[in-house]
Amino acid sequence: MIKFEKPWVIEENGEEFILKFSPPLLKELGTITFLDLPNRGALLTEGMPCISLEATNWLGTCKVPVSGKVVDVNDQITGLNSQQLTSQDWILKLKK
Repeated sequence: MIKFEKPWVIEENGEEFILKFSPPLLKELGTITFLDLPNRGALLTEGMPCISLEATNWLGTCKVPVSGKVVDVNDQITGLNSQQLTSQDWILKLKK
């Protein structure tokens, strides 16, 4: 099993956390074939599973690195199929 040291890039914008996958994570995953994100309005607690992910090199769930309410999800990547994300693509926006 692959253990990722720093799977997230967290940007703070006022009262909001913007979560992105880190470049090392994306490199190790390979092509992402499925990504299931939480719903807007979901309350997430740091450390809880929040994303289901399938890729050529990994299958599992990702744990949220901070607590907050999901205020936005990147609809352009929801249900992703046979595409590869970049580290510039944001995944979730959480309100502190």
